[in-house]
Amino acid sequence: MAAGELLRLAAPTSSPDAGGVSVFDKDGACVDWVAPCPSSIEEAPFPSELVATMQVAGFKEPSPIQRYTWPLALDGWDLIGLAETGSGKTLAFLLPAFRQILDRASRQSRQGHRGTFIELLVLAPTRELAAQVDDSARRFSEGSGLRHTSIYGGVPRGQQLSDLRNNRPHIVTACPGRLNDFLSWNQISLSHVSYLVVDEADRLLDMGFGPQVHQILSHLSPQRQSMLFSATWPDGVRQLAADILHPNYLMICVGQRETELQANDAVSQQVLVLSSVAAKEQALLDELRDLDTELSHEKVLVFCNSRNGCDYVHDMLQDAGVQCSALHGTCDQLDREATLQNYRDGAIKILVATDVAARGLDVKGITVVINFDPPHSYKFEDYVHRIGRTGRAGRRGRAVTLLLPKEANQAKAILEVMQRSRQPVSSDLEQLAARAHGTAKDRKAQKQAEYLQKRHETRPTSPEDQEDSRPRVEFGRIV
Repeated sequence: MAAGELLRLAAPTSSPDAGGVSVFDKDGACVDWVAPCPSSIEEAPFPSELVATMQVAGFKEPSPIQRYTWPLALDGWDLIGLAETGSGKTLAFLLPAFRQILDRASRQSRQGHRGTFIELLVLAPTRELAAQVDDSARRFSEGSGLRHTSIYGGVPRGQQLSDLRNNRPHIVTACPGRLNDFLSWNQISLSHVSYLVVDEADRLLDMGFGPQVHQILSHLSPQRQSMLFSATWPDGVRQLAADILHPNYLMICVGQRETELQANDAVSQQVLVLSSVAAKEQALLDELRDLDTELSHEKVLVFCNSRNGCDYVHDMLQDAGVQCSALHGTCDQLDREATLQNYRDGAIKILVATDVAARGLDVKGITVVINFDPPHSYKFEDYVHRIGRTGRAGRRGRAVTLLLPKEANQAKAILEVMQRSRQPVSSDLEQLAARAHGTAKDRKAQKQAEYLQKRHETRPTSPEDQEDSRPRVEFGRIV
């Protein structure tokens, strides 16, 4: 049977254990021989220096995906992890790689070998997620001697290239575009990468990075361990997993009994159908003013679909006396990082953002998510990721979506999510959804095909087509 078909069969077919976790083999059969790690951090299977950094960071106990990923990763398995954002995936893949890199370095030192190579490569879809993974690598490897860096667009490439050459990192977290830029000019070598992690794989494909990920794979040794994490399991992610993983792999599913993405049960969902944009603006102001007395320790996240829309809503709120900040793709990278840090620290209570803030970002204390613009109907899973910014770490959250009469397709996609999570549905939403045409999945497939066709037609000449006057990599190292 083909690998892609085996992966298709690997969707959960039985109820998860008490911890909300199921493990399946490549044939889709439930695996019952996996012994999860103990729930005590002191008993985690890592060197004392790594355990100490976890304790200093206030790490209490491993999450479900960590308890199952750690022993399997340390045993050398290729893994697929299906879990929503905020489930602890980052430490699930970082810590086993840390331990094995340290073990290998110790053996090489005893044998008289020297040299530092990139051994762990993490691919992330956005700059914010790449920076966040790199920050976690810094925090939890402190004192171990492991070096790390992140590379992504939006900042001068010379600064990152200098860091790669001078720092000689063991761990690189990268966005595919900037990494391929370095690879095309032979300014980085991935020949010694022994651990590959693809994080937020569904988001990577949604953003059109599939061809670039495959370019990166051609620079990697097949003798590596690979892990792929995703919140959803569409056909594109299944095929990417088949291309990345060895034939024998295991799938870890956290809280997912179906292949459809499920909304967080801790989030109450409300949809308001409004007659005009002016009515939407007033409804947003009313929501924020109602929350004003409760905002001393809480945060609100307002989503818009476009950069211009984000700026418009930000300015509208500021003019109405509501203090807030904006975050989107055209903001300067330093400004984006400063805005996110202020939001995390609580200096900013209300953030207006595009989908750059929809997933993969660890911001505690968000209690309300407001969709001023609903996600496009062909990207219905973005609704789940957006409202998943709240209701985390055992707390309750609330999500409010503002719809216009013309947004029937979006209404139907949201209605289906609400029905799957057994949320009460208003008659206004049902009536609007009844006017929708087609299904969200059909629209998504059509949009993806249109995007890839346009991308192929307008693709610029790559550096490989230019005269080969590029610097080289000596002895497999960055020079």
